[in-house]
Amino acid sequence: MEAEGSGLNPLQVAELKKAFSICDKDGNGFIDGHELRDVITLITEESPSDSELQKIMITLDKDKNGKITWDEFITSMSAWFAEEFKAQGDDTPRKRKLESSVQDRQDVHKKVKNFFQQFKEGTHERVRKMIQHGNVNLDDARNSDLDSLYRETLSSEAKLRFLEEHRRTMLNWDHIVTSFNDPFKHYEAVQCIARLFSIVEVFNSPQERRTVSEDVARVFEAFVRSNLMPFIIRAAESQETLIQFEALRILVYFIPGPRIASTPEDSLLHPNQMFFKKLATQHGVIALFISRLASPTLEIREQAVLGLGAVASYNPDARDFVLRSGVLNPLLHLINTQTPLPLLRKIAWTLSVLCGVTHPLNQLPSWAFISPLLQPVTNILFVNDEAILTTICPALSLILPGLPEIVILRRLVDILREVSLPSVQKAALKTLTNIIRFDNNQMFLLLNQCQLLPQIEMILTSAENSVKIEACEFILVLVGLKGEVIPVISTSHIVTLLVGFLGIDSLRPRAAKILKYITRTSPPFIKVLVSQGLITSLANSLTHFKSYDRVLSTMYKYSGPVFNFEFARDVLIALDNILNVGEVEVEATRQPNQFALAFDLEVIDKLGALLAAIKENPDKDAISAWRQSRPDDSSLEDKVKSILVKVSRVLHHQMAANPASKHVMSMIETLAKKYYTEPTKPEQPIHQVENTAMLVKAILGEDIRVVSLPKTITQPEMKSGFEAKFGKSPLILQYEDEEGDKVIIDSKNSLDKAINRYKDEKMVKIYLKHEVQDEDREESEEEVEETPIDSPSFRKRKQEKEKSKTLQKKNSKDEFSARKVLFTDAKAAPLPEFTFNLKDIQLGQKKRMLEQLGTTTHFGTKELETLYEKMKSQSPDLEVNREQFETALKGIGITDKLQVEQLFNAFDKSRDGKINFLEFVTGLSVVQRGSLLERLECNSST
Repeated sequence: MEAEGSGLNPLQVAELKKAFSICDKDGNGFIDGHELRDVITLITEESPSDSELQKIMITLDKDKNGKITWDEFITSMSAWFAEEFKAQGDDTPRKRKLESSVQDRQDVHKKVKNFFQQFKEGTHERVRKMIQHGNVNLDDARNSDLDSLYRETLSSEAKLRFLEEHRRTMLNWDHIVTSFNDPFKHYEAVQCIARLFSIVEVFNSPQERRTVSEDVARVFEAFVRSNLMPFIIRAAESQETLIQFEALRILVYFIPGPRIASTPEDSLLHPNQMFFKKLATQHGVIALFISRLASPTLEIREQAVLGLGAVASYNPDARDFVLRSGVLNPLLHLINTQTPLPLLRKIAWTLSVLCGVTHPLNQLPSWAFISPLLQPVTNILFVNDEAILTTICPALSLILPGLPEIVILRRLVDILREVSLPSVQKAALKTLTNIIRFDNNQMFLLLNQCQLLPQIEMILTSAENSVKIEACEFILVLVGLKGEVIPVISTSHIVTLLVGFLGIDSLRPRAAKILKYITRTSPPFIKVLVSQGLITSLANSLTHFKSYDRVLSTMYKYSGPVFNFEFARDVLIALDNILNVGEVEVEATRQPNQFALAFDLEVIDKLGALLAAIKENPDKDAISAWRQSRPDDSSLEDKVKSILVKVSRVLHHQMAANPASKHVMSMIETLAKKYYTEPTKPEQPIHQVENTAMLVKAILGEDIRVVSLPKTITQPEMKSGFEAKFGKSPLILQYEDEEGDKVIIDSKNSLDKAINRYKDEKMVKIYLKHEVQDEDREESEEEVEETPIDSPSFRKRKQEKEKSKTLQKKNSKDEFSARKVLFTDAKAAPLPEFTFNLKDIQLGQKKRMLEQLGTTTHFGTKELETLYEKMKSQSPDLEVNREQFETALKGIGITDKLQVEQLFNAFDKSRDGKINFLEFVTGLSVVQRGSLLERLECNSST
């Protein structure tokens, strides 16, 4: 799970990885209880009790196996880091502190520290007791004995006063409830409840609400147990404007739930349970909100807009139901040149929710629903307001791919030029990055007609580092995913700036990764870069492989070094790319590799320093963990060796003509003896060392890449590797025989022939052809490359745009009919009493199940659909007994009684005498299409 999936920005993810590595002391990829106790002791300067440790493990260890993986860690941290979208309720955006990379990093680790401190029983109980007795004052809140989480929460005198008043009001809850029956006290009762619910706004983040969790939860529980929802709905329908407003406020507070950090997922208070949202929806709040959009009172219209966004946020089915309810026309009717700015901000937020901003990228709304939003969202984009622009840009990144909207693209580029606010620039850059991920046509419009790269260059020159990071992310997608290196190199100073970023901590990793891709270009461009000192700059940056981090030392009392393996790997690949490009020129000119001659004493010395840092490092666990995380990749030492071998082979023939080459060769031989000579083998000059790798020139149309591959590589490994590198699948591999005919490489024998064909040449030439399968042929005509952000949803969106609106409405209506019950028909799906044991209602269960099976079995999507429907028709509960299973196997030709019995036992993982759909498909996949090892494992389980 990375930044895209977690809702965290790249800096937060990078810092959380460091925090995880510090916790994972032995580098085995997970945190156990002993390691967790050690790091908490360092952070809090007090060893946690067994009960405290157990609470933390329960929160972090999602699968309850006693080990905290990276995915579990970042999932919990992303929930902890989540902040409310404060601008939705504010008339003005929050003031923003000046950013610095050090301060931003410290903030991340403070939040990690606060996460662990929340479980510290002594401080929590002490503060709770002080609050409960009403004797917390500002001096207490600032007392240095309290941990930072509680000091920050209680440091505002206004919050403390609010809390005291809140508690006094809750003591009169029964009186407030009875006041609903008195017309003269109706407004007072509604106002009191609205004030009580405003605790979620006063303590406006999940972390803050954690410190007053009992107070927050008590309001929600009392409201539900008192069955006040019908009274509040009637109040919102009142003719009295003040009563309407307060009732709508209550609903806006109530619908998202209490949102308290670290709430157990099986609790009704957890957002995923959606108890409060369902309860309100079943009482008709959507129709109520829509009707109040036409109110003549601005404040009521604002609350109605926020209420619709609250219902639609975070749950795709709730969002789709809001869209189905006819919300768009009355909502869009509010947008005109006279719309007050506070209302427009709230409309922008709700529109972004309806576009899917708060939802998973593989569950975006149908284009039939949101196509009317394109023009209004475009108009809002021209409002120069920080809150609106930072809200509406993410929405555009979801609805724009596939549409040739040059006006929007130019506006996004203009925002980079005209608006200097970092938050707006980052939002625009993220939007542009997502657009080029999924739409090649728009990418070329941005590059050629909108002159985007000069603006990127300007940002790299003058913006603050957090904005530069987003600009680097854009370039990384452009050169890495899309292969558009030439436009970047052609923009005068971008590469020079990137090389300079190798000296800046927060920008260094991204700069190295971008340069890794840029160095794959043609010899003329590399020649210019090398002449500007690229090789020396890359080599000098390797000094940052091993560093000491003051932030980590301060926050975790960590005094050891930090090893930047990924960064060093990218730098070494970039250096190796340069040598490989030089080999391409050698093939054409028959001259020595000129780029190898640029590896002078300074460069070789830096490579030697890297080897020393790796070989002489006492923390072997960190190196071992890195190697285990990339089992199919060569080690850093092997990458250095490959570079030294290539350089030495060139310099060996230049020593007579170039005395400097002799000194470089001497240093290389010294490194070879020190780090690579095996004691049991006689020494051998490094230029004579047999290279276990081969250079391969891969040619796919006009896309030509030179890669270094092991000579022992198999045909399937080469095929899958090229498919991943070029982003095309499936690929046909070919080579040219002596007569110039293309021969397909489809086996070990044909691959050996291809390698042998070029044994006397510098590199093996492999010609690639993209094979389009019949069933995917129509889709692939407009196919975009796969990315880590689930691009199939965007392809589906583009296909939907081409269908008829009538057909879309019909299909969507049928598709949604099953969901409607959940939100509207209280009789069909009544909510239980508020007893905290509501069963999970799994929406989209079939879709998620088939998606899971698509990744864990050998069946395709259509096959899984067929299997599902067949099993559903025979067994509505998707379970089969022994007799039904035997009947099913007869259909695929398996009739032997013993074999049927063995398979039934192997499939029935739960040993309950029944086989559910997951067990059946998983077992059938192994039997029909599994590897020998999989089938043996299946048989052994019986």
